Amino acid sequence: MFTKRFTAKHLQESVVDAMQRMPLSVLLSVLGFGIICVQIALDDMLSNTAENILAKSFITVVMMFILSVAVYFYGEVRQRRKIHIWAYQTFTIAFGALFYASFEENLFDGFLTEGFVYIILTFICIMSALFIAPFIYNIFRRKRVSQREFYIFSYHIVFTIAMALIVGGVATLLGLIALWSIETLFNIHVGNMYSYWSAFALCIFAPLFFLVQAPSVNINSAEKVEDQKFYGFLIKYIGIPAIIFYFVILYLYSIKVLVNFSQWPQGEVAWMVIGFSFFGYLVYTACYIFENDFRLVKIFRQWIPYAIVPQVAMLFYAIGLRINQYDWTINRYFVVAFGVWLLFISLYFIFSQKKYLGAIPMSLMVCIIIISIGPWSVYNYPKIRQIENLYNNLNKAKMIEGELGMHAILPNNTYSDISARLSGEIYSGIEYLCDNHGCDSLNALFASEILKIKSKDREEWDILQERQKEREGMFASATKDDYGYVDSSEYTEMSNWEIIDELAKLLKVRPYYDNYNEIEYKTFGTGIYGSYTIKVTGYDYYVPLDYAPRVLYASNNLENNGKPFNQKYTSAINVKDGKLIIQSNDRGMQNQNFDIKNELEKIISGDMEAFTFEVQNNIMQVKVVINELTVNISENKETGKSQFGFERENASGYLLIKEL
Repeated sequence: MFTKRFTAKHLQESVVDAMQRMPLSVLLSVLGFGIICVQIALDDMLSNTAENILAKSFITVVMMFILSVAVYFYGEVRQRRKIHIWAYQTFTIAFGALFYASFEENLFDGFLTEGFVYIILTFICIMSALFIAPFIYNIFRRKRVSQREFYIFSYHIVFTIAMALIVGGVATLLGLIALWSIETLFNIHVGNMYSYWSAFALCIFAPLFFLVQAPSVNINSAEKVEDQKFYGFLIKYIGIPAIIFYFVILYLYSIKVLVNFSQWPQGEVAWMVIGFSFFGYLVYTACYIFENDFRLVKIFRQWIPYAIVPQVAMLFYAIGLRINQYDWTINRYFVVAFGVWLLFISLYFIFSQKKYLGAIPMSLMVCIIIISIGPWSVYNYPKIRQIENLYNNLNKAKMIEGELGMHAILPNNTYSDISARLSGEIYSGIEYLCDNHGCDSLNALFASEILKIKSKDREEWDILQERQKEREGMFASATKDDYGYVDSSEYTEMSNWEIIDELAKLLKVRPYYDNYNEIEYKTFGTGIYGSYTIKVTGYDYYVPLDYAPRVLYASNNLENNGKPFNQKYTSAINVKDGKLIIQSNDRGMQNQNFDIKNELEKIISGDMEAFTFEVQNNIMQVKVVINELTVNISENKETGKSQFGFERENASGYLLIKEL
């Protein structure tokens, strides 16, 4: 029977049936495979823009594939002709176009929280539609919908998805092992075949398996799903005890908070409530079929909605404290939205006589649609609130003049012009908006400032390109190919982090760390980079600062009288103590320490000549050449005095050492 079912003829017939039943879904599966193949074949030649287009296209195809299956289920229930069922799929195509057009522009450089949220919400919404698609028509016509039919259909959908994932994963693994064996045993280079096979197994083989095994909408309500022993064991002896254990933990924590009411609940408890409750309702749905056969199941299904309601109250209390302190963010918006959904679905199962299981995916889908559109959406409302909050903080700091939209920004003169906490709140507001909603959202407040920052970055890039081209002429042995990147490189827009950093420097604001001294990092440099001649005549050793010494021989750029340098010394500068430390690799020689506090102070005061100086003792004479020096200057909160910090690699440059 097993071999008869899985013959080549049967496989061919199954694939043909799937193509006739859901042709658009099959076409989307092939299209997804094609997109991945293009990505693999042209990987090294694709620009960032092209990679973004391919990635967005693939994600769109995945969403359309799931939705197309749901639409086919809906059309089959209506028992319409093929032409009508195809007409329904115009909805899938329109959805795909809208989804792609609304997508985040850049998926790889500065991927935003908004983009991730957009993908996850859309996925949950269309997965919910997949489960209720055969029942939507009857629900809206207020016809009776069988609880058992919904359960059996959902069971087969979950089982088919799980099996498709397993089959796709196993096929991928077996194919990779076969390719590896061929490459190893026959010394045949298979190149990108590993990637092509993985794409085929996951984009063609697994989806086709799902389509072939997709359940019929003509559901046999007499099917004995409860006779599946492994499934029953999984639900009754693992799922239910796990949920009970999780809720015991949550209630013990709730008691702890109530006993010590002054101790606010941690923010993580809100996400725990959402996660455990959502998982609880999945188990609530899954164990429906065992309610009459297992007493614990009946007790669990009777009381789980009641157990969730008090935890939703704890959720609202915990998130309310955070919103009151720091206003709305995308995360807090989600907590409130799904808290409301949990409360609604719990009250429904408590007071409704029908207790229809399909209410879970249907209400979840409606909830996602509501929070995804309009000015109240998860994409707009937190952004508007955070812009207003940032405006108010700028107003407190007297860094803005005029009403929002008709305002002027007044940057601080120094970092100490405003309190560290207010400075940190302004910085956090800028960082949140840029990372979560895109730096374009900051244009509501800093349009001209960001334009200047971007223009300056582009000008500096153009100057760097010119300098790189000039470097070609400095090396007689260099060829055009050695510097091909100069002509072929494209200007890359500033990353979110770069914009945040430059804007913070312009405004003179910085992060606030409650447990640490306020720190200001400064870099002092000569501005000399690139290749230039190092004159070392009369010295014995060339020692780079903070790196292992190099062995250098006579050349046009190094004058050392033909005497090779060796790795005898290493060196570093301790800014905090104002010490130059020279360590000898000879065991018999002690480290040499030189006091250079005065020289460092001259550098920090702006004396350019101080970047090169000499020190000496009875062991050696040292010429110090500093290209760049980074220090952190912190204010000691107890003494009010400034002090130097120490960075591990805080100085770049070199030493020239002459042994005496």
